[in-house]
Amino acid sequence: MYSHGKLKAFVLFSAVVLATGINGQCNGLPLPGAADCGSVGVPSVVVTVTDADGMTLPAATIAFGINGGPPTFTSSCTGNCEAFPIAFNSVGRFDVTVGSPGFVSELQTVTVTSQDGCRPDTANLTFALSADDTVGALAGAWETNNIFGRSILRFGDSGEIIGAILFDRTIDGDGNFYVSFNNRPIRGVPGQLVASVFTTEPTRNGDRFTFLAQALSFPVGFQDATMSSDFMTLVGGLPGLPPGTPAVYTRLADIPDPLKAP
Repeated sequence: MYSHGKLKAFVLFSAVVLATGINGQCNGLPLPGAADCGSVGVPSVVVTVTDADGMTLPAATIAFGINGGPPTFTSSCTGNCEAFPIAFNSVGRFDVTVGSPGFVSELQTVTVTSQDGCRPDTANLTFALSADDTVGALAGAWETNNIFGRSILRFGDSGEIIGAILFDRTIDGDGNFYVSFNNRPIRGVPGQLVASVFTTEPTRNGDRFTFLAQALSFPVGFQDATMSSDFMTLVGGLPGLPPGTPAVYTRLADIPDPLKAP
């Protein structure tokens, strides 16, 4: 068991896609199973994700590759990450990477065999993730709505600022501004320009996060913000807000398409 970078922003695959995306082991028939297996959808790998204290996490993203291939297959457990199957009726070497918001991602490798040449001998993996004590805990997309308006910020795997959407700030196009920070490209939307802004990267001091920037003359970010214990909310100050009025950011489950890489 060992640490392995930060998992990319969260990607959802349906169980059907996963089931049909891997060649089955029973006469080469498609997954989730073959009629002559005597069983349909036998799990190859079952994953449980906990924190360092052994408490099961409510959400995680799981990516895996087979037999040395890249992590082509991705899924997410939501609500409860205990005994979550990630593949069916397939054998070989599985390289499984698990990440969850606010935690350091981890890679484990397991070889799945089959005694009867058809049904896999299910491998059970437990990932006890350590809390991320770096600025990388910001990775993902965060939304706020304050006196300056609604906005979404996206941070990269190491906590670097990627881009922003400023909603309802213009009469042009769809009414939104799309901002790329520090030469990190974003998709934006067709037919609209993406503004380019250079700014200071986010910082962390203990349990306090700070990111302050001007995006097209609008202040964005947070100062001395604290993150909730479930890593889903940031609360901090923002210059220009009335005294005692915090900027509250909520982590989004998915990165909006305009803030993804082109």
